[in-house]
Amino acid sequence: GVGAGVGACRVIGGRCCQMHWPAVDAPPGKRAMERFSEGPLFDLLKRYRIGLIFVWVAVIAAMLVSAGVGLRTADKASPIGRDSLDAMRGADLLRNHFAIFGAPTTSVAWGIDEEEPIEEWGASRDADVARLSAASAARLASPEGQLELLSLCRAADRGKDAQATRCGSRSCLIRGRGLAGQCPAKDDVLKTAGVYLPDDVLCESGRYCFMEDFARFWAYHVVGAACVGKTSSGTCGSTAGCIWDTVVGACYS
Repeated sequence: GVGAGVGACRVIGGRCCQMHWPAVDAPPGKRAMERFSEGPLFDLLKRYRIGLIFVWVAVIAAMLVSAGVGLRTADKASPIGRDSLDAMRGADLLRNHFAIFGAPTTSVAWGIDEEEPIEEWGASRDADVARLSAASAARLASPEGQLELLSLCRAADRGKDAQATRCGSRSCLIRGRGLAGQCPAKDDVLKTAGVYLPDDVLCESGRYCFMEDFARFWAYHVVGAACVGKTSSGTCGSTAGCIWDTVVGACYS
C-alpha cells in the first residue's frame, strides 16, 4: 500500500544517500512568528517597557481630550429614519405637534423689539430669549399692527423664493413646503364650516398661527354671516357677496 511504499523510500534513502528523517514522535519546530515574539520583540518590550508605558498613556489621554473637545450638544433628537419617508414625516408631526404624545409647547411673545428682537432662536444659551418692548406691544394691539402680524404669519407662503423663505431643508428661514402658496385645503370643509384643514396631512406649511384661524372664522361667520345657512343656489345667488358651490352644495362668501 501507500504506507509500505513510503517506508521503502525512507529505508533506501537512508542507506544510499545518508538522508536523515525526523522522528515521527518529534515535536514540531517553532514557527517564524513565534521565534520573533519570543526573541527580538520580547527583548524590545522588556528593555523599553517604562518609555512604552508613558507613550501608551499619552496616546490614551490624547484620545480622551480629542473626544471631549469634539463633543457637541445635539440641537434636536436623533431622527428615527430618513426624512424622505412619508411614514417618518407623519411620525414626526404626531410626536411634535399633537398632544397624544405629550402636551405641545406654545410660545407667545408680545412687544418684540424691532431692531434686535432676538440674538438667536433656541434654548441652549442664556441669550436665547426674546427682547420685549412696550412700544411694540402697543403697536401690535392696533388694527394695523394686527394685520401686520397676520401678514408676517402668512409670509411663509412665499415658498423657496430669492430670500429662501421656506423649503424642505435648513438652508431656508422656515422649513416646509418649497412651493409658493398655502397647502391645498379640504374644499368641502372650508366652504361648509369655514375651517381650514390641509388636504394632505403631510404638507408642511411651516407655521401654526392662531390669528390665521381666527381670521378665517371672522371672515366666514361675521363677514359672510348672510351666506351661512343658505341651502339652495337661488337663495344663495340672490344674496350679495355669496357664491354657490354646486359640487359641495354649500353657500359661502
